[in-house]
Amino acid sequence: GDMEPAVRTRLGDACAAGAVRLLPFQPYERVVAIRRMSTVSLCLMGGFSLIEACAAGSAVIAYDVEWHEELVQDGVTGLTVSAQPDVLARSLRALAAHPERTQEFGRAARDFVLSRHTLEHTVAKVRDVLLTPPVAHA
Repeated sequence: GDMEPAVRTRLGDACAAGAVRLLPFQPYERVVAIRRMSTVSLCLMGGFSLIEACAAGSAVIAYDVEWHEELVQDGVTGLTVSAQPDVLARSLRALAAHPERTQEFGRAARDFVLSRHTLEHTVAKVRDVLLTPPVAHA
């Protein structure tokens, strides 16, 4: 969107070298395929997309909000970063410079998410939230 020029500038060489590609909206099937072939997935404010990125075996970079820590263990399954473009760009460059570390993050993310977020478990959680009657407040 409107921020693309600023993001490209901050990413600099990574975009120019093709290490980072900024894409417009993609259909779900294409997103799954892209995640599977990506070295790093940005899930800055992800919900189910964060689970999907981990399950695809990508190292994940997410904002350091409290609920992201349920999946992104900083320095183990990916990186959590503050919501500052320069910090995000540095993290992307660091992972691009260390592909072996990035692959370790991806494997750890996949193992972790598959051990805790099976389809059955996730469906049951969503069902519980949707079907639990609201609590009446006095």
